[in-house]
Amino acid sequence: MIPIPRRNIIEKSTWHDSDGHPWLFQSDFPEPPSIQRWRLSNGWDEQRELVYTYVGRGLAWPRVDDDIVLSNGTLTCKINIIATYPASGFRMGALVERIRL
Repeated sequence: MIPIPRRNIIEKSTWHDSDGHPWLFQSDFPEPPSIQRWRLSNGWDEQRELVYTYVGRGLAWPRVDDDIVLSNGTLTCKINIIATYPASGFRMGALVERIRL
């Protein structure tokens, strides 16, 4: 299990999907030691990034192989979900690859 930030931290992200859900990139806030160890290990693929989001009650979780377009008002990027890491409540982490638009 990976440590997933609290909802109030995720909500501060400037990246949102088309439904308005915030997506926080790991690179946008301090990295916990367990994530740093994983990133520095041989098991880490440099093409992938960790992101975090939350979904509201009754909404579907993003799934592996989903493509999601994110925007921060000036920039747009597309991510592909490689793996998901649900947490308690409505928060989740995901390992993603950015896709060129």
